Amino acid sequence: MGGNKGNRRKIFKIHEDVLGPAGVYKRPFTDDNYVDRMSYYYTNMFLLFYIMFSVSEEWFEFPVKCFCPNTFTDEEAIYATHVCWVEKMYFVPWNSTIPSDYDIRQLEMQIQYYQYVPVACMLMSALFYLPRLIWKQCTNSSGLKLKKLIELARSYQLEDANVLQLNELKYQYGLITTDPYSDERRKDVVRILTEYIDLYCSKAESYRAGLFPKIRERFGTLCYLGIGRHYGNFFPALQLGIRILYFLNALGHLWFLNSFIGNDFAFYGYEVVKRFFNGEENYIGTSRFPIVTLCDLEIRRMFTFYRYTIQCVVPINIFNEKFFLFLWCWLVVLSVCSLFNLFITFVKFVTPFTNISFLKKYLAMNGIYSRGDKSMKIPILRFYNHLKQDGVFILRLLAKTTNTVVVFEVVRELWEKFRQRELDEFDTKVEKNNNKKFPHVNGVVRFQNTVIHNGYGLLAHCSERDLVRRFPRETLV
Repeated sequence: MGGNKGNRRKIFKIHEDVLGPAGVYKRPFTDDNYVDRMSYYYTNMFLLFYIMFSVSEEWFEFPVKCFCPNTFTDEEAIYATHVCWVEKMYFVPWNSTIPSDYDIRQLEMQIQYYQYVPVACMLMSALFYLPRLIWKQCTNSSGLKLKKLIELARSYQLEDANVLQLNELKYQYGLITTDPYSDERRKDVVRILTEYIDLYCSKAESYRAGLFPKIRERFGTLCYLGIGRHYGNFFPALQLGIRILYFLNALGHLWFLNSFIGNDFAFYGYEVVKRFFNGEENYIGTSRFPIVTLCDLEIRRMFTFYRYTIQCVVPINIFNEKFFLFLWCWLVVLSVCSLFNLFITFVKFVTPFTNISFLKKYLAMNGIYSRGDKSMKIPILRFYNHLKQDGVFILRLLAKTTNTVVVFEVVRELWEKFRQRELDEFDTKVEKNNNKKFPHVNGVVRFQNTVIHNGYGLLAHCSERDLVRRFPRETLV
């Protein structure tokens, strides 16, 4: 049994590591949004599919067929076809005269891209996936394993649902007498998640290790970048940078295709739409992807060179034409979506309002905060300053990948731990202040007719009202 279980885990690992990036198997963990997946996932699937298609066409059926003179032998015809595919062909419209100057043909009318379409698609696929690789590498070295954290919450969610369903059936048929809605498992998972997040947020201090830590710390202080794990905004800042790369990727690929294909490819889709609305019959076909081309070649016989101009057909351009038209439209849509996604991410990064509203929502669900309660403004702000942007980012990720109940309970536990820590820190400060400024009589301090047991006193800037708000009334006599 143990061997079979190990084999199943190994097979699952193969599915995750090999088929996951290829798109056949999709991981359940999602630390991105739909626009991000449009860039690194769906674009890659489209490019990889066309790479396989175009390569198979070139391998199993030669992509160029040339009309050779009758004087050519079979070997010379095959040779001419291969030379035309390798040496770059050129296009002359049917209503134009072929220039007599060979240099003009090669310099001004040459088609340069068709042999390298699979290579260009592979390069584009790698560049589209590069930001995702950077994100995964940086998050794995951040000190907090986001994937493990989410998998813990998701495993509890799935396992708890299955166990609950089984216990409900047993309870209905009298096989068990206890309430099936046991919360022991829930408490354990919530406790682990809470301690994990609280520890990460509490220890985000300005300490650096590694290569030249003091120089890096000094440089960061002088430049006042205010970005990184020690400032509590590592994940949001990284996400902002990655989405900048996604946006630049989309725009950069439009520029790359314009240089790769030529003939003002940046306006290709616009011209197709314009011809479509003008009612032109062949609104897609353009000189950018000619199907019938010309080719100049020389054949050497003994000591004499013979130059020929032959006509060739490039069937793969029928598919290239549609492929690049769709790719142009996709890149334009992707650029707009990436820009909007970048704008939303930037607003969330520079303004704490959305993060504080997120915390207020779950504190209100716990009955800790009510709308319009001004007395909770400062405590919630201090709570947010404790969690920082990284803590809220993790909570948002939990809400996105699990459910509201998990985040509801984690926020409640984080609030309780934060409140207890605040009280402990206040007690420590007050006790130190009392030891210096106020006389002690049997462990009791008297201040303005208020007696506080256990050595608790008032700081110089604290009023009795503030003290009552911070401490239970049972401590006041």
